[in-house]
Amino acid sequence: MLGRCKAFAASLLVLALARPIPSLAGSYEDGDSAFRRKDFAIAMKHWQPLADGQDARAQAGVAAMYLGGLGVPPDYKLALVWSERAAHQGEPKAQYLLGSMYRDGKGVQKDLARATVLFRQAADQNLHWRSTRSG
Repeated sequence: MLGRCKAFAASLLVLALARPIPSLAGSYEDGDSAFRRKDFAIAMKHWQPLADGQDARAQAGVAAMYLGGLGVPPDYKLALVWSERAAHQGEPKAQYLLGSMYRDGKGVQKDLARATVLFRQAADQNLHWRSTRSG
């Protein structure tokens, strides 16, 4: 009898382990994964509701997509709105994006002093931005 119980318990354990494990990542992480795969529509699907709900990381992601025209038409005004919202919350990627907009005069009047301040804020938080630009 004890042998049957052990065998039954082992069978249940095998079945439990064989079932797919749901993703432990949240919606932001799912969007980040999609963004890295260059599946920008899926990234936006995950990030837009979070950005609307004040998630600074998602706001920075949405800003990057509008700034680079990634899966959406380039829109510097929307990139500015989303990067400002996230930068005001202290999000370093947004500070970097906003700094690049001021450096390049995209969506704002070129302001190198403001760009420098924003780049410094991002650097002070140890931002390690992986550039997607070539060259």
